[in-house]
Amino acid sequence: MTIKNSTNKERRRTIRQFGKLMLVTLGFAALAAVLGLVNIRQVDAQGGGSAPFHIVSPLPVPITDADVNKPARHAFQATASFTIGIGFSEVCSAIATVPAGKRLAVEYAGATVGPMAAGESVRHVQLRTKLDTGTSVFHNLVTNPPNLFNEVLVGELVRIYGDPTATVDMCVARGTSTADAVSVIGTVSGFLVDLP
Repeated sequence: MTIKNSTNKERRRTIRQFGKLMLVTLGFAALAAVLGLVNIRQVDAQGGGSAPFHIVSPLPVPITDADVNKPARHAFQATASFTIGIGFSEVCSAIATVPAGKRLAVEYAGATVGPMAAGESVRHVQLRTKLDTGTSVFHNLVTNPPNLFNEVLVGELVRIYGDPTATVDMCVARGTSTADAVSVIGTVSGFLVDLP
């Protein structure tokens, strides 16, 4: 009888310990679910509106919004149309001029080249900028094959800088025929930063 009683006591103790362990596990699972919902709600609240917001973290590590709301940044975008004329294989044209006292950070560059003659191709699309050195630097953008309308569409996230009063030029070169004129629409967008 004493052996049976001690075995029953051990079983009860094991069941109690298992129950406590299950409660702790369920508590952690509930905490993780709540933290997940808090993060989802914060992202939804931020979604696309223009109202200012603050980043909140449930973690003990502080997150600041210093990189989110920068008053010195001014949104910037520009577009220009130009033509690669008959007999020309490459043309560079100014898309934007950086205002005095500002530095431009281009974050997106794009172009539409065409329509082109059948079989014609684009060798490259480049942005040309200048910094303190005064030397022009060419930045190649990734080009796509022509679409159904014989247009080449270019669009890329970049980080390219231009200094005050410098122009941001787009250069487009075609690879084959020069018998027809080809239209180009170039765009850049990003932000201007005040310089001291």
